[in-house]
Amino acid sequence: MAEKVYDVLFLCTGNSARSILAEALIDHWGRGRFRGHSAGSFPKGEVHPLTLQLLDKLRIPLPHGRSKSWDEFARADAPVMDFVFTVCDQAAGETCPVWPGNPVTAHWGVPDPAAAAGTEEQRMAAFRDAYLRLEARIKLFIMAERLASGNLALALLANSLATGGALVALILTFAPISGAQIIGAVVGVWLAHLMFDLPIIEISARERSGLGQWAGEFTASFGLIALIESGRRRFAAALPGAVAAYITAAYWFTSSTSFANPAVTLARSLSNTFAGIGPDNVPAFIAAQLAGAAAAIAVFRWFYRCEDVETRSTGR
Repeated sequence: MAEKVYDVLFLCTGNSARSILAEALIDHWGRGRFRGHSAGSFPKGEVHPLTLQLLDKLRIPLPHGRSKSWDEFARADAPVMDFVFTVCDQAAGETCPVWPGNPVTAHWGVPDPAAAAGTEEQRMAAFRDAYLRLEARIKLFIMAERLASGNLALALLANSLATGGALVALILTFAPISGAQIIGAVVGVWLAHLMFDLPIIEISARERSGLGQWAGEFTASFGLIALIESGRRRFAAALPGAVAAYITAAYWFTSSTSFANPAVTLARSLSNTFAGIGPDNVPAFIAAQLAGAAAAIAVFRWFYRCEDVETRSTGR
């Protein structure tokens, strides 16, 4: 039996930037499993030139993209939507038409890049930021549907638990083996591609850059090394489980989804999926990781040095 193709409608006010980007992204990454549409409450009538320029630069096709009213999708002969997402706060607050088929609805708020001022470079940076935000959400949405047949909460929970559980086993098994991290990470990427019917050898086109991403990696790496520095002195036996729990949590509370490891970063540059990172972005990520690790080592060695001095002075 053929797999169901999901129709997804993205809404914003002008239907010239965010919703167009989302339509193109879900068509591209959905690989025929998802069919994208977009519309606006007060459409501009044309797609913003920087939207088209960005998609062309990234080689993301836009076969049917045009600025149009959301009324087209409320007609009796309109395609029935499975999901409807608003991507701007104004559209989310407006009274939407009644969609045929009672689709699942949600709001993905993304700042309007068309409202950005400044130089051409600054305006393009706003469009790139909107693109990255939407790409991250869309890839996660697609992954969730694939893993749990549309049950998003179940898919994300399964992903987190699988990551944490595997980390415990991998740390206990391979920690003593020199070089195992890089070899294991690369082989793991290739094996994942094989299991999910993707090209085994890929180079990522996923852009991960900017101060927010680097700050996320600094934070993730600082926390991880701080945990290890503390754990090896105080709870060495429980450290593998603690590391796994930390990485599972840091996936959610850091903007970069917590690579926190140069070996992982290098390996993920070989996967052109939502988990990947473009090779050009790898050096900055590794630099942020090394900076976070160095800061954690300095802070905790100072802390324990002070603790040792206090212990010797009190005789306890």
